[in-house]
This record gives sequence, C-alpha cells and structure tokens, in this order.
Amino acid sequence: MKRPNIIFLFTDQHHHGLMGNAGDPYVRTPNLDELSKNGTKFTNAYTSCPVCVPARMALLSGQLPLDNGTLVNQSTLNTNIPTYAHSMNIGGYQTVLAGRMHLYGTDQYRGHEVRLTGDNTPMYVGYDNLTPNLGKEYRLTILQKIDGIIKSGGGNCVVQEYDNAVVRDALEFLEKRDDERPLMMTIGLFSPHPPFIAEAERYKYYYNLIDDAPVHPNFEENIHPAIVEWKRRRNLDGVTKEDWRRIRAAYYANTEFLDENIGKIVKAAKEKLGENTIFIYSSDHGESMGINNLVWKTTFFECSVKIPLIFSGPGIKKDRVVEGLVCLNDVTRTLIDYGTGPELPKPYGQNLREVLEKGAEIDKDRAVVSQIGTYGKNPDDKDLPAAMIRKGDYKLISYHGYDEVSLYNVSEDFLCGKNLANEKGLKDIKEELLNELNKVWDGEKALRLCDEAMDNFHIMQEWAKKTYFPLMEKFYNGLTNNITDNWSMDSKDNYIEVT
Repeated sequence: MKRPNIIFLFTDQHHHGLMGNAGDPYVRTPNLDELSKNGTKFTNAYTSCPVCVPARMALLSGQLPLDNGTLVNQSTLNTNIPTYAHSMNIGGYQTVLAGRMHLYGTDQYRGHEVRLTGDNTPMYVGYDNLTPNLGKEYRLTILQKIDGIIKSGGGNCVVQEYDNAVVRDALEFLEKRDDERPLMMTIGLFSPHPPFIAEAERYKYYYNLIDDAPVHPNFEENIHPAIVEWKRRRNLDGVTKEDWRRIRAAYYANTEFLDENIGKIVKAAKEKLGENTIFIYSSDHGESMGINNLVWKTTFFECSVKIPLIFSGPGIKKDRVVEGLVCLNDVTRTLIDYGTGPELPKPYGQNLREVLEKGAEIDKDRAVVSQIGTYGKNPDDKDLPAAMIRKGDYKLISYHGYDEVSLYNVSEDFLCGKNLANEKGLKDIKEELLNELNKVWDGEKALRLCDEAMDNFHIMQEWAKKTYFPLMEKFYNGLTNNITDNWSMDSKDNYIEVT
C-alpha cells in the first residue's frame, strides 16, 4: 500500500473535553466530531508539559523536557537535537510546517523542508512582537495576567487574524503542491489560546447559553501550598462570576472558530491528496477555563494537563474510543513509524500503530509523566519546578522545594477535590508512583536548567536592545505591524454588552 499523507492539526491550549464528541453539551465542533467518528479518539491523553514551548519541543524531539533541556518558554530546543521532521524527511516524506510551533532562534525549520506562516509570538529572544500584533493596551491579554480576564469579551483580535492567515497559506500550498513524495504537514493554529476575545455574535451566543464552570466544594481547603502560591501570583482572588462567564464564553466561541478552520483544512486536503490521508488532531496542553476557579495552564490538574488526541484515516479503526493512558510524545513515536525514518535519541513515549490499526489495548500498568520548570530567580515570585505521574486511577504531583506531594484518584475525583497523599491505606501507591516518577525527574536539575535559561535569556534581551537583528519577514506574511489594522473591540469597556 502506498504510504499515507499525514496532516497533523496541532492547536494551542485546547481543553480536552471541549468538543461535542467529548460530551460537551454546548460547543459546536462538527468537524472534530467527524474526525472522531471516522477514527480513534484517546480520552486519557496527557501533555509532556502544561506550557507551550516545552510541550512543543518535547513533541518535536520525542524527549521529556528534562531530557532535552527545555522546561520554560524562555528556552528552546538545541538545534543539534533532531526532530520527527528530520526523521520523516530521511524516510522519504516531504515535511512542511505551516503556522505555530513556538520556535526560538534563527532555525525556524527544525527539519521541515518548507516553512509557511511563522509565529505570532516572539521568534527571537529579545524581540517583542506582541506589541505590534496586539497593541500596547492588549499585549498582556495573551499572557497569564489579570489583564486577559479584565479585557475579555467579544470582538476581533490577533487569534482570528493569525489563524486565518495560517489556513490561507496552508490551502494555497496544498493547491499548488506537485511533489511526488508523501506529504507530512504540520499545521499549527493558535486558537483557542487567549486572548479571551471572540467574534462578537459567536461570543454572545455562548454567553447566553453556557453554564458556570464546575467547582469542587472542597478544592480550596485541599490544594497544595504550591498552588496557593500559584493563585496568589496571578491575582485570581478578585475574579468575579461575571469575569468567569466572559472568559468561558469567549473560549467556547474561539473553539468553534477553531473547528471551522479544521473543517476547511480537512476538506482541502482530501480534495488535493485523496483518501490516502491520515489526520491527527491534538493540542500542546489544556485550559482551565474557570474550572475550580482557575484559568490558563501551568498546573497538573486535569483541565490543564490533559489534551485532545484523535487519529483518523486509512487503516485506523473507526468510531473507537481508547481510555488507556497515552501522551503527546506518543504522537512523535507514531509519526516516525509511519515515516520509516530513524528513531530519535532518548525517546519517551510509545508507538500507537498497533492500537490504531489492530485494535490493541494500552497496557493498563502504563504510566505517563509530565514536567514543568520555573521562571525568574526570585524565590518569592516564581512557580517552582514540578512533575506529575499518572498510573491507573491515580495521579501524583511532586513540587520541588516541598516535602509534601499531592495524590488524587482522578477516576473518581476528576476535579481533584481531595488530596489523598496522607491516607494510610494509599502509602504503598504513593511510594510506588513517587519512585517511578523520580526515575525521570530531578527537581534540583530542573531548577538549575531553568536558572541557566533565564540568565541566558536576560543577556540576549540586552543584546537585542542594542543590536539590529533583522526579522525573517517571510515568516510573518505581512501580519506583523499590520494585524492591528483589523483589531477592534465592541465597546469602550472591551466587551460587548449582553442581555
């Protein structure tokens, strides 16, 4: 059989449950639902890191963040480390990257032969393209800052404009492509990542429809001290019920917008490439979207660390739901198997081909790990490194600098309302999980790598202020310095009035 074309649809900050096929009663995602119906969906997929750059570098390299040295957004993958694109190109695939991959530095290809639309967040250390893209008033709405909550609502912003550009360039490439090799194309979309600002009518629809986010009644009294500090640093105590409703409505609306773009890409790919095309859908991490009065990412609660994962195409079991534990690095191993290229060094994860094509089950004793680093060097103003392991029903979280861990039975307590770490009957499970996690996790090493990354970052920032460093304008396709022409909000209060 001729090797399949592969279209990898990779989005940013998509909550795993916010799809019709995942049971959400409100969101309209017919295109993702169709992919799920015609393929295999994984309901317990986890990211390798619940923040953008480390998750994406883990995906590219197949390695855990601690192994490839990329634990924070201010670091990037060493250019000597090969990626799945290198391997698949060696195996005979044309490798193309369109849109977001959150790469830093002059190498914006990382093994891809063709690079279309570049990122809408900084591609070079020290260069700020948030201001020209978003404007000074809205530049912080993309970050984990209270500004993004205060200024949430209905309107038009960089999320929509950027994704429209990525889709336009991807469709144009497919239409003109004449390469005889099978195609491996990664399409990186930014939706539904903040800003929590969505097209006005769509926003209004969800504002009037959705319910409040679930909040476990015992969550606050059981959370780890590290999470108490996490919330304090983000000023979440003053967020109102109305604030939560706005960000949720905008997030729902942007997820529907994402689904429309998925539909455009799938339709065009089938028309151009034919039925011998595999579609993979996933995201770098999740979004808390008000659950337990949390927002954004960077925690190991299910809303932040779980991801959607769907495979659809020839040879893949249809309308199948797999509940076994998988991770983002499994996508890397699976891609390389399809690509028949060399295995990458120090790989983490498993090849899912047997599960996808033969209906094999995931080993019930399998464990998956996620890791995250820290920012800055002020101990009073930074989240410390942490790591999570999930095995069976239980999840353990280890926070560097704390003796105490968190332990949850996520099968029974999805909202993580009860920390079981001190339950006498679970001592053996806690020790087993902690020992297994520590085989691939070293909090002190992670802290050292993060401190080194921040030292390097600050020097590069100063250098960038004093040195002319030309941008690769072709990666922006006219977005930078022009995107604000299309920016608008619907009222002076930064969100539309809804009745």
